[in-house]
Amino acid sequence: MVRIIEKISAAIGYIIFGGSVLSYVSALMRQPFEKVSTVGLSAFALVAAVSGLCFAMSQVLEKENDKSTALYSGEKLLHSAVLILETIVLKYASDAVLSSTFVKSYKTLATAISWVSHGMLFIISSYAAYFLLYGFEALHDFLWNRFHVRRQNMHKKSRKTK
Repeated sequence: MVRIIEKISAAIGYIIFGGSVLSYVSALMRQPFEKVSTVGLSAFALVAAVSGLCFAMSQVLEKENDKSTALYSGEKLLHSAVLILETIVLKYASDAVLSSTFVKSYKTLATAISWVSHGMLFIISSYAAYFLLYGFEALHDFLWNRFHVRRQNMHKKSRKTK
């Protein structure tokens, strides 16, 4: 039963993160900076916080393999957080340039800048999602594996005391 919950938990995580990324990227393309900055900064803070927890956890783990897994998760999540921050800065810069009177007076230039910035936002967001999902997968699997090991050890100890 616990293995089923583990699989459902992973699926829910992928669906939530995947859906959130699609929603964020869609908003980046369609809405002005003022409407997407709060979501972007919240995503950055959340991913950076989980990354920091992974790094902190890696310091207290005893086994080298466990430390390595926690560091890997933290690095992937940190990379994702930095890329999310890049999307926020790029969106701000793009909107600022596109709102300038000089660029507005040249329709072709505005279209070119818009296409390039949207392309860059899509690529950077895609990599942010990629690293987020790999970091999530490593952390999720690691924590569930530790749960199963601790559960087995607790059952062994309780059988010995009987």
